[in-house]
Amino acid sequence: MDSLLLFLFIPKIWIGIGLILIIIEIFDGNMFFLPTGLSALFTSFSLFIDNKDILSKNILLSHWGIILIYFFICSIIFVFILKKIFKSKYEKSDDINIY
Repeated sequence: MDSLLLFLFIPKIWIGIGLILIIIEIFDGNMFFLPTGLSALFTSFSLFIDNKDILSKNILLSHWGIILIYFFICSIIFVFILKKIFKSKYEKSDDINIY
């Protein structure tokens, strides 16, 4: 089972996933795919840093389950960050017909 999930350890795969999700967000526009795409890019960066042993000598993202949990937590964090950024844009208008 673990050999089937080895693609999760490759940062280039996460870059591809992130770019695809961001491109889908450009055409969709409902703010669902952007946080997950940014999270995939951040996971890719974290895997790259972890594989090069830049920050520590221990490999932190050593199991596929930990990588997926890291990805989901980053997605939730990016949802709150983007919600806070875009919330101020829509609160300034007094118009009830905000699209």
